[in-house]
Amino acid sequence: MQGTSRGYTIIMDRRFSDVNTVVFDIDQTLLPWIEMKRAAIKGAARQISAIEPGLSYDAVRAAIIEVYRQNGVEYQFVLQDALAQLGVEPYKRDRLVRNGRRGYLDEKNKQMKPYGTVVPTLSALRERGFNLCAMSDATQEEVWERLVQTSLDLYFGYNVVAAHDGIRKPDPRFFQEALTYFNIQPHQSMMVGDVPSRDIKGAKQAGMRTAWIKWDINYDGDFDEIEHRLFYPAQRIVINPFEEPDTELTNLNELLDILPRHAKKPNPS
Repeated sequence: MQGTSRGYTIIMDRRFSDVNTVVFDIDQTLLPWIEMKRAAIKGAARQISAIEPGLSYDAVRAAIIEVYRQNGVEYQFVLQDALAQLGVEPYKRDRLVRNGRRGYLDEKNKQMKPYGTVVPTLSALRERGFNLCAMSDATQEEVWERLVQTSLDLYFGYNVVAAHDGIRKPDPRFFQEALTYFNIQPHQSMMVGDVPSRDIKGAKQAGMRTAWIKWDINYDGDFDEIEHRLFYPAQRIVINPFEEPDTELTNLNELLDILPRHAKKPNPS
């Protein structure tokens, strides 16, 4: 079925005609995670190097990025490990970690704003009758911090799935929690995320429809060499059929073109 939106022709995808629930990843799907993380790392390095004359800003930033690269970007002891790698005496670390954390959070919070089309898209989907759910590998506390600070909790209410008891993406059980909560069949749901190996793979294994969001933002020329190793999206390349999405998006508002005009309510069980 065809329709016209924003001056060009859109093909309404019948594969999504039964979808009544949309589950959203948060970081780099709703919020600009790369900008947040880059600013936070710089803020921590700037704060630490200002206090400890023996540490340069560049050295601290490089050490933080290397620890993240080795342990994952949600690693909680990044500043402690970075200072250890830099040979900082143990008696200095507590003070430097706390100052670094302050710089980290100050700069991260400045960047914690939804992409421009996120709120209008969530509002329109809710008006169409869709259930909305937020999903993240972060802890409950971290998820609520992001959602409340950006007022996105107004659109998701209490419909949040966060990492717990070792269960996280891409474990299909993680995605099944959303299906169970809304009492729907897998084909009635769509997972929207930015990392195929976590968001798309697990959702497909759970039987959900999937959309890979690749915001139309070119970071390539904006990274220096060390940032490139951590941030440049090698993980965004689809490497096997289990990570192949049903559709790709370059802007979240494209959901309004491919999803039904009115969400079908699930049949009573």
